[in-house]
Amino acid sequence: MAKMEGDGNSLYPIAVLIDELRNDDVQLRLNSIKKLSTIALALGDERTRSELLPFLTDTLDDDDEVLWALAEQLGDKDFVVFVGGNEYSHTLLPPLESLATVEETVVRDKAVESLRSVAEAHSPEDMEKHFIPMVQRLTSGEWFTSRTSACGLFSVAYPSVSDSVKKDLRDWFNKLGSDDTPMVRRAAAGKLGEFATVVEPENIKQDLIPLFHNLAGDEQDSVRLLAAEACGAIASLMDQADTERLVMPILNSATKDKSWRVRYMVADKFTESNLTKTSLVHAFASLLKDPEAEVRASACNRLKAFCEALCEDYRADAIVTQLLPCIQQLVHDGSPTTSSRPWPPYHGWTLSLMGLASLPLLAKTEHLLPLFLVQLKDDCPEVRLNIISSLESVNKVIGISQLSTSLLPAIVELAEDSKWRVRLAIIEYMPLLAEQLGVEVFEEKLNPLCMQWLIDNVYAIREAATVNLRNLVEKFGSEWSRVAILPKVLAMSQDPNYLHRLTTLFSVNVLVEVCSVEVIEEVMMPVVTKMAEDAVPNVRFNVAKSLTKITSRVGQGTVKSAVLPVVEKLQKDSDPDVRFFSSEASSQITTFLSGERTVGMEDEGPLVGAIDQGTGSSRFLVFDRECRVARREGRRIEHQVEVKQSCPHDEWFEQDGEELLGSVRECMEEVGRRLGEGGVRRLAGVGITNQRETTILWDKTTGKPLHPAIVWCDGRTAQLASDLIRNSPSKSKDQLRQQCGLPIHPYFSALKLRWMLDNSHSVRTAIERGHCLFGTVDTWIIWNLTGGVNGGVHVTDVTNASRTMLMNIHTLQWDPSLCKFFGVPMDILPEIRTSSEVYGVIADGVLKGVPLCGCLGDQQAALVGQQCFSPGDAKNTYGTGCFLLKNTGQQVVMSNSGLLTTVAYQLGPGQPVYYALEGAVSVAGQSVRWMRDSLHLLESSEQIEEYAQEVEDTGDVYFVPAFSGLFAPHWRSDARGLVIGLTHSTTRAHLCRAVLEAVCFQSREILDAMNQDCEPPFTQLKVDGGMTVNEALLRLQADLLGIAVVRPEVREMTSLGAAVAAGLAQGVWSDSAHLPTLLSSTFQPSISPDKCDERYGRWKEAVKRCLNWHPPGKGGQELSHNRQGGSAKFLLGCLTGAVVGGALAVVLFRRR
Repeated sequence: MAKMEGDGNSLYPIAVLIDELRNDDVQLRLNSIKKLSTIALALGDERTRSELLPFLTDTLDDDDEVLWALAEQLGDKDFVVFVGGNEYSHTLLPPLESLATVEETVVRDKAVESLRSVAEAHSPEDMEKHFIPMVQRLTSGEWFTSRTSACGLFSVAYPSVSDSVKKDLRDWFNKLGSDDTPMVRRAAAGKLGEFATVVEPENIKQDLIPLFHNLAGDEQDSVRLLAAEACGAIASLMDQADTERLVMPILNSATKDKSWRVRYMVADKFTESNLTKTSLVHAFASLLKDPEAEVRASACNRLKAFCEALCEDYRADAIVTQLLPCIQQLVHDGSPTTSSRPWPPYHGWTLSLMGLASLPLLAKTEHLLPLFLVQLKDDCPEVRLNIISSLESVNKVIGISQLSTSLLPAIVELAEDSKWRVRLAIIEYMPLLAEQLGVEVFEEKLNPLCMQWLIDNVYAIREAATVNLRNLVEKFGSEWSRVAILPKVLAMSQDPNYLHRLTTLFSVNVLVEVCSVEVIEEVMMPVVTKMAEDAVPNVRFNVAKSLTKITSRVGQGTVKSAVLPVVEKLQKDSDPDVRFFSSEASSQITTFLSGERTVGMEDEGPLVGAIDQGTGSSRFLVFDRECRVARREGRRIEHQVEVKQSCPHDEWFEQDGEELLGSVRECMEEVGRRLGEGGVRRLAGVGITNQRETTILWDKTTGKPLHPAIVWCDGRTAQLASDLIRNSPSKSKDQLRQQCGLPIHPYFSALKLRWMLDNSHSVRTAIERGHCLFGTVDTWIIWNLTGGVNGGVHVTDVTNASRTMLMNIHTLQWDPSLCKFFGVPMDILPEIRTSSEVYGVIADGVLKGVPLCGCLGDQQAALVGQQCFSPGDAKNTYGTGCFLLKNTGQQVVMSNSGLLTTVAYQLGPGQPVYYALEGAVSVAGQSVRWMRDSLHLLESSEQIEEYAQEVEDTGDVYFVPAFSGLFAPHWRSDARGLVIGLTHSTTRAHLCRAVLEAVCFQSREILDAMNQDCEPPFTQLKVDGGMTVNEALLRLQADLLGIAVVRPEVREMTSLGAAVAAGLAQGVWSDSAHLPTLLSSTFQPSISPDKCDERYGRWKEAVKRCLNWHPPGKGGQELSHNRQGGSAKFLLGCLTGAVVGGALAVVLFRRR
């Protein structure tokens, strides 16, 4: 390798990679090979051709894994660019030719795959000059390895060469098909069909058909098998007469082949439309009667498709006279194998009969009913179980009433089978039977069986029977259980056998999940509390466990009056185990009364996780079915990691995508560790909620971000937005609203994406190579958690997509016209999915295998968490920014007041889409951090509440936090921050109160705009977010809105919304109507409407004075500006006569 002198330090990492190609450590060599494109790019095309490729060709004596990676890299379509383009693609042939001759099969296969890819870059001249000679060398190679590799290259070379060379290629292929080595003949047989597709029809008959006949009669069954597989491809290239004459005899002969593997392959190929002929019905019937079970199974699985492909004129006769007798014979003869195990295809027969039943030509009663009845009486329990497991399909085909006479005896016989595993299997089908037979038949015939299983000798049966009861109650209802189930279950509490009494408690544990509160309190609780007096300690401590289950379903009054006294009595029991478990129950019940849930190892309820990736931090929380944050050992199951935000220029806000992902992974690992193995198994799924609009682009081949993530509040695209508006025909920022619901504004992802396309070389290069993927934070996280470069799922949900300006708000799909307007290539965009469905599973880490099944943008997640499911419901989230959303139902409402139209949620495929109006305030909690970190007026954010309450008002000081412009309803990027009304009497307390009031005034503006756009007006406002711990803020908000402000006890509404979406997808809650009611606190207004309106009017005057301060384009929109340092993030205004500098000095240094 030539030295890299004079290239500077920038090429040092490349030199390291090149040195690692020679390293003794296999892993280092492998890592370097995987970065071959990086080395080639740094060397340049000439040095890659003259130095790198010869070096690689000479150093092929390596580990198989390294060679495989090398073959993969050289075959990458983009690698041709690194050698100088298509003109020099032939320079890649020598190393790949060498790799195609190695002994390891997987390396050869990958080399052939890469050679086929490189062949596409060859011109016809280069193909004959360079590629064909290579094929000839491989064809005539001494070792069979080169000859087997050559077989895979003929089909890519043939179309581009002259007739004389084509003749040579056909001769060479025939030579390989007649090779002395079976491996070579097998490779030729495997590629025969593929090669035939590019050969002219006349040459197929002349050169390939004789070879096909020879291979079909080869002495090796592995060769004959692959030749049979080529039948379909060859027949598709020939007319009917030639197919009948040249292909059909081979196919008929193959059905009688002495090797069952060949017959198996033929059975699989019979369903291809160009082969399925009436003349082959007899041959197919012979496969149905084949001595080998696997062949019969293959034919059985293709039975319906074969029948459908038959000519309609002969189909009915062929099925009834030739095929149906074969089926009847198999069904009546029982297991046709000599082994003692059941015949594997039995279940396949059932499904195939279902398929045949869909053909109208069969009389279902005459032809199919007898077959079902025979199988229901089969000696093998598995056969009978297969019919019962397919009961829903049977009902659709012939109706259960036709089977009832035989069905019920079969069920009873299985339910009483001596093998406990058979009894266990039939229990699993009971809910299906109940649904198909109906409640009356079930109660009369099958309910006694369900009760009998509760006292079975095998514990697994008793356990499954209790779960079965819960499933039945879910189908028939709580009131049905009061009459049909509970009397018999609770009567067992008096059974002399203590195991049966325990079964009563185990049944109660599962039934409380599905029975109504009334049934629990009136029917179950009296029996359970009475059992606390049982003579057996095991029963008594299980009473404590059952009371813990009951506690989560009944009211707190019932818990205090009826549950706690029993538990307290058990705590004084003489048995140490009873005292231990009752103490645990007491602790959990106490925690429940305090509003949190304790996760214990004995608790079997499902849990749902939530990833909450925000601007300032990442969190992972675990919720229970009561929508409370779960606890373990007294601590909430959650973890939070702060994330950094950088400001390389004024109004630029960026984050490191890998840091965001790393913080999420850290939170997940810590929570998984605290949950333990048992807790992780109870995680039904994980939902994701995220900061919206923040834009990330990454390379799908490396998994690395191509540019720092541009945060939602970033203002660098103000000039770009102005240019788009100015250069458009309408010159309006609202020109796209009817399509996407949004104005043209720097806030949304499309402009951030456009800016990266214009200003980042790495982004443009990745797009040119087809390596670039786009996503908001949710997409980035899901892609990485589900595998990343190893098969990560590239998706987003409708709520996040609706914030990009690229999705059509009506079709919920990426809009080509919007993408064209912003110059965004559509192939980098993720698939749009609903907010509640399984996207994939977590690929690694302690939560490996847990489904990712919910996704909502942070504000829509809060809307779902607040249970704002009815039109007119609204919430306001107070965080870094402030976001108010109002549910407008399934109607798209376009605002006339500067609000945004957005998707609220779609909770599952096929579920309705709900929309919302949204008003966004860019600065809420951020203004408190500004007071703390920039002005140093606060030591902690919490202090602002204390200072704000020191004064009764702001002293006529007003604050407009337009640090990066104003959002809804103004949408003015030219606005800047303003403090107005300062005097010598202004103190830190006045400023603190003014900051809180500014948050409230901005929310009032949005609320007023929503009242103008749609009815009805607000009567209350649900609130959440980190700032809502500040009760001074909530009292001010109620005063300045003039309506009640409702804060739920669960503060983590955004996380809860993601958990709800995930839980709905996994059935933790059946639907949104069955979510538990959230406890809350209400703050009422305490000042008169007149005083409220007066202060609001003064603040609006201050807003007018902050406009038109910062013209678009000022502030470093281009990287080339390289502005250093930072200007002040706020501006000071004052009333007439106020001295700005002196007043600010008073505020900064007068700290009370």
